[in-house]
Amino acid sequence: MTSFHSSNDFLLFFRAVCVHTIILAIKYFFNCKNFLIAKQNLSMKTISGSG
Repeated sequence: MTSFHSSNDFLLFFRAVCVHTIILAIKYFFNCKNFLIAKQNLSMKTISGSG
């Protein structure tokens, strides 16, 4: 059972992957939010511009 000694490395790797995934998810969420806000602003501008 000496191979089980590497479980600590696995935990570190797993935690790093989790943190990386969370950061990516947050970035993706904010990018979508910014994109939706920009899209909304654009449609508002076109509506007010044509009016």
